[in-house]
Amino acid sequence: MKQFTAHAGIDVGLNRDRPVIGAGIRVDQYATRTLGAMSPVTAELAPTGSRRIQYWMVNGTVKEADASRVDPAICYDFTYLPDRPVGWERTKTFGHSHPRPGPGRIGLAEIIEVLHGTIGFIVADLLPGPRSTFAALVVGKPGDTIILPPQLSHASCQLGGGTAVFSDVIDRRMITGVLPADYDKVRAAKGMAYYIDLDGNGRPNPNYLDVAQLQRFTAEEWSGPASDRPLYQDYVEHPELLSWITDPELFPAKHPLLWQRIEGVVAGLNAVEGPPA
Repeated sequence: MKQFTAHAGIDVGLNRDRPVIGAGIRVDQYATRTLGAMSPVTAELAPTGSRRIQYWMVNGTVKEADASRVDPAICYDFTYLPDRPVGWERTKTFGHSHPRPGPGRIGLAEIIEVLHGTIGFIVADLLPGPRSTFAALVVGKPGDTIILPPQLSHASCQLGGGTAVFSDVIDRRMITGVLPADYDKVRAAKGMAYYIDLDGNGRPNPNYLDVAQLQRFTAEEWSGPASDRPLYQDYVEHPELLSWITDPELFPAKHPLLWQRIEGVVAGLNAVEGPPA
């Protein structure tokens, strides 16, 4: 069994590609995505009835001893991506975008910490057509932090052998269904703007009328330097550092360089979809 406890700050690990959660840890929700459920977004045709698990999600995770200390508006989750390619395409998550929390608001953001393996995060706009004017592949390795900004769609993919694991902190309303993530646009487009092949190269999704050239970033180039503390520690001890997750108006000031990179893309989405209602 592989353990990530020392880096994660919470007793978690991996055994035969499956999540291992230590004693004294509360989990709100275990979920999986099967190959059949992934079939609408795979590059090659996948059997719609397949029950093979493509990835695991462990949502709302906290030590029982810390449960009374955490901000109830956010939650800490894990995703486990095993090495289970579909034809020539790397194992990936389905892909989605985050909702807007209210009138006049921009969409909710997310922070991710890579715990094991090499993971690519595809971040792109998704316009009617479908079309995409911006597409990035952000590559993270253990210890890296990746910020997923407001408005843009995103998905993760496994870029190395074995099982890749990452944690994240998001607005709890997306887990409870009060503000659910939007999977429908990615489903209708038959995936993100790019599929990632076994060599780690991006292949444009042929269902799109037009896609931007895929830009590549390291985690630090995209998000800035990683914290010297585990994300779980900030979740428990420094929730004020994560206030931009539930209050997206704080995002531009908190992450100015990343916002500068995507501000025009967000404006383009709003021009098509209309400003935040």
